[in-house]
Amino acid sequence: MESSAAAVTAAVREVLAIGADGDFRDYAWERNGMQVLLDPHTYACPGVRWVAGLGCYAGGKASGGPFMAKGTVVATAARLATVVVDKAGDRN
Repeated sequence: MESSAAAVTAAVREVLAIGADGDFRDYAWERNGMQVLLDPHTYACPGVRWVAGLGCYAGGKASGGPFMAKGTVVATAARLATVVVDKAGDRN
């Protein structure tokens, strides 16, 4: 488990990043860690990101993909909206 109190999102705001290293692929050379991002003031979750756990080539070296150094953010997902609903199944 790892945390980074000084992580910065693409929107250039400070977040807490709490994550675990792991192998989220079938290939040993592509070990990515997943991090949950939290607002340091409200602890709301604006999104998640996946970070290269070791230097590797995207798609494997034979694919000719770009090299990603350890610590490179390889993917992100952001929460765009939150709404309060009256009952299960309501969407807005």
